[in-house]
Amino acid sequence: MSTHPRAAIVTGASSGIGLAVTTALCEDGFAVTMSARREARLLEAAATLRASGFAVETVTADAAGEGAAEALVAAHVARFERLDVVVANAGWGNGGSVADASAKDLDRMLAINVAAPFALAKAAIPVLRRHAEDVEGAGEGGDPSSWFVITSSIAGEWPTAGFAAYAASKAASVSLARSIAAEEAANGVRACAIMPAFVATDMTAWLGDTLPAAEMLDAADVAETIRFLLRLSPGASVTELVLRRATAPHPHAP
Repeated sequence: MSTHPRAAIVTGASSGIGLAVTTALCEDGFAVTMSARREARLLEAAATLRASGFAVETVTADAAGEGAAEALVAAHVARFERLDVVVANAGWGNGGSVADASAKDLDRMLAINVAAPFALAKAAIPVLRRHAEDVEGAGEGGDPSSWFVITSSIAGEWPTAGFAAYAASKAASVSLARSIAAEEAANGVRACAIMPAFVATDMTAWLGDTLPAAEMLDAADVAETIRFLLRLSPGASVTELVLRRATAPHPHAP
């Protein structure tokens, strides 16, 4: 039996949204396995969290690497013995219209933004199901459901010109979350795609002065959205959630 009341996996956890989500989950009592491909940043982030007394483990991996998802889930279960929440946050994007986008960039975006969360869901769902069964069998006092959350993008709902491949990959990730929700609800596993507009992280630094960080979302906003999901009653389901910028010129603006 795990000594931790709840446990989670977060990918892309070394910085930005992933680190904010990891921190929030730790603050709420989760033990977390953090995964990212940049080892130095991942270990530094984990050391900071451990210094605050939080239980975290690290797995350095490219989310789209062969066997990466299975290895990540196995490492997590070996350490924490249970899995309540998965946040598939690792992502990558690049500009390019349909006419101009390179095949290499398209392949990379599909690999990281679609195939990687698909593989992670496939590896994690059997363990998430077990959590739901264990809590249900224990009777009252626990939430009998698990969550698989995908960090998608507002572009997955409303594409922006010049980002065709990125938008297509993020739309596919939204569909994946909907599919998991439809297929796994009876097994106690809920799923949601969070679709934020521009978030002030390293990935949006290219905007420079075009869109000041003060007008973007904060990574903590995404973390708070996940907290909202985890506080829902077992009978409630949210399969997609759009986070817009308050100063956006129109509702579909990134």
